Amino acid sequence: MEDVKQVPKYTIYTEPDTAEESFMGVWIDKWHDRFLCFKNTGCGCCINIYEFDIGPEAMSELPSDLIKVSLYAELHRAPRTGTPSSFREFSSRFKS
Repeated sequence: MEDVKQVPKYTIYTEPDTAEESFMGVWIDKWHDRFLCFKNTGCGCCINIYEFDIGPEAMSELPSDLIKVSLYAELHRAPRTGTPSSFREFSSRFKS
């Protein structure tokens, strides 16, 4: 069986030397051993881009205005399906 690689669900952007960056530093230190995946894809000098996945307990401590859905999660999420009525309309086109 192939190993399944965990992908980030959330993204937080912060600028260095800001209150948000200080908060994130404390939060990351507190929860560092609970991340399912974590990486900072920013350069660190002008922006930090934290991409991660972690449980709901840790997420509940983050201000909601900081949290963004990860671009990776947006691009690779499960496809949306139609409603049953739209499926009936679609399938009726193929009935004789």
